Amino acid sequence: MKRTIVAAAVMAAISGSAFAQEVKIGGKLDAGYQFKRTQNLQTVYGASGAVTNSASTGGVTTETQGDGGASTSRITVGVKEDISKGISAFVDLDLRFTNVHEGKTGLNNNDKKVMGLISPIGKLTWGTYNITNLHLAEKPYMVSPRDMEIVKFGISGARESQLTARVTEWVSPTVSAGPVKMLIKGQHAFGDFQKDGTNNDDTTTGGTNPGNRNSGRTTAAGFETAVGDNIFTFNFDIINRQSQGVMPTIENGMVITHTHFTVRPIKDLKFSMNYNTFKGRNPNITDANGGSAFKEKNTNMVLSYNWDNTLEIGAEFSKLRDLGSNRNSGRGYMLGGAWFLGKNLYLYVATMRTDYARNESYAGGKYDGTKANFSDTLTKRDERYTRVGLVKDF
Repeated sequence: MKRTIVAAAVMAAISGSAFAQEVKIGGKLDAGYQFKRTQNLQTVYGASGAVTNSASTGGVTTETQGDGGASTSRITVGVKEDISKGISAFVDLDLRFTNVHEGKTGLNNNDKKVMGLISPIGKLTWGTYNITNLHLAEKPYMVSPRDMEIVKFGISGARESQLTARVTEWVSPTVSAGPVKMLIKGQHAFGDFQKDGTNNDDTTTGGTNPGNRNSGRTTAAGFETAVGDNIFTFNFDIINRQSQGVMPTIENGMVITHTHFTVRPIKDLKFSMNYNTFKGRNPNITDANGGSAFKEKNTNMVLSYNWDNTLEIGAEFSKLRDLGSNRNSGRGYMLGGAWFLGKNLYLYVATMRTDYARNESYAGGKYDGTKANFSDTLTKRDERYTRVGLVKDF
């Protein structure tokens, strides 16, 4: 829930017009526990006695305990002001607090900080936020209005962390034709080489041939539709992260697609399905083509039921198929529930498990918008989560 403060209208110095400013302040606190067990990679010694990276499923299990099992605690601030007829300016801050078990305090790097303009030709946004945010289609989580992550797509995000710095987004106005609504959107994130002023013809990194290094920029596009009161929603997104160069050490380009739909066959029953593809090259494993190719297909299904906004239960199944040279597929399972004690207070409990063919320390490239070059490494290890706690919205 958000508290709204409407500022007094201020007379413009030149035009004499009055413009109202609206401020919304809110947030949430997740006072929960998260117990996590991870199956580590088994240490194997080669013939020379050196440690090698094994694909064995052995190893030891580590356990950690953290807070924020359902969602990240945060403070949100929204400001909107009409600056002329049909045009408004806005600011949207989502300041999120780091979990205790990460050994940090204060705000973390997953904050949303944006501003922009709303006009008859669409919504233009600049700042730090998720690539391909949903607008019409509801989130495929168990309780989407509350942004809960109890029954969330298990391993659908294995190759990506979508919060991204330096994003510009345009979203078209929503077009309605009877009960059907639709919009389109496009996004662009400047790469680090554009940010630091290095041009694409620099020969000091990634080989000796001019023009062999690109900026690492990311672009995305998509469209979304909804029928009625989210009786049926569908959206498709495609993300292209440009590679930093052609050499194996800096080849980190990726193409990611998301296809998602939700169906409500009856009022309180929801079925969601998500299909993702991830395609790119692993810069840390060299082959004749300058890096080991990977391609994965990920299918996720969620089924949930809500009893008059008092109790909701849900289950999820996730299947990841590794079609590249790595051939390390996996599955994920989730089961959870939430009991709403009040309008803005609820108790949750959930369990999750991921199961890969092998426990590996590195398995291809990962898109992470908070990292340099938007690039990170990916691990595939068996994990189990248990989550329980209270969430208070305010």
